Amino acid sequence: MADFGKSFHSRSRTSASISRRSTRYVNISSKSWALEKKWGKSNVIIVPLGKRRVPANMLSGITHAHSTYSFDGSLALSDLQCFLTDSRVDFCLMSEHVESLDYETIKRMLTDYAALPTTGCLMIPGIEIDDLHILIYGVTAIRPYMGIEDLAAQMFQDGALVFVSHPVKVKGTVPAVILPWLTGVEIWNTRYDGRGAPRPWNLKLWAELQREHGPLQPLAGVDFHKPSDLSHVRVEVDCGKDPGAILKSIAAGNYSLSSSGKKLDPQRLVGAPSFATFVFDLAVAINRKLNKLPFRIPRSLKRAVKKCV
Repeated sequence: MADFGKSFHSRSRTSASISRRSTRYVNISSKSWALEKKWGKSNVIIVPLGKRRVPANMLSGITHAHSTYSFDGSLALSDLQCFLTDSRVDFCLMSEHVESLDYETIKRMLTDYAALPTTGCLMIPGIEIDDLHILIYGVTAIRPYMGIEDLAAQMFQDGALVFVSHPVKVKGTVPAVILPWLTGVEIWNTRYDGRGAPRPWNLKLWAELQREHGPLQPLAGVDFHKPSDLSHVRVEVDCGKDPGAILKSIAAGNYSLSSSGKKLDPQRLVGAPSFATFVFDLAVAINRKLNKLPFRIPRSLKRAVKKCV
């Protein structure tokens, strides 16, 4: 079980709002992020970033992120590392969609990860397998495999951590084949659950799996596709800036979760209702209805709805 008794400190999140693969990102300093869009002329937006608020010996990271190695990622791997470094993120547990990858592509991907600078945000390679509802963090090697179950088993045997991904997408319960591999559950995915609080269903599934299969670590994930997805949830670890040390700390429960600088204790939230989740789901439903209307909706109304999402 994770140690949620430690103190928590927040980091300011970037307010960059961007969305296209064609967008070019330029790192102009350690305190700002330049976004250049090509709309017939150059237009650069500079987003100032907040001060570092975590102790010097504490690493603050995010989990569940995608680069352009995934079909839904918008930033190339090196650009993503640069963006997260400027956003004061110390490490990132990546989760590239296996649907976008084959054996040779995974080999090339791991080579690219190994070639990244060791300074700045530490990019820890991983895989997401939607068909099995799992995130695999800490992928270090790849051997020929027969199907996604064989691939997942191979990575587990090599020491990678396996977490249930966005439980809201799980119908019923998780596939039985993944149960022996599980390290924990992604109890909060800010893309699918909103930024207000963990979804009660996620917490319920986490509690049920623990009752049946023993202790499982809770994680909060960003599900990063583009820079505007970077939310306020963080994983804090007190260890050396090394992939093995970070993964070992998480596997052992020696880490903490924070939300907007506030302590998050998932165990206390199990069974509790969430008004934030209700508002988020309502906003998503309204936004979908608005997008289907045959006439144009005022931008101010759409912005108001999106703020809830």
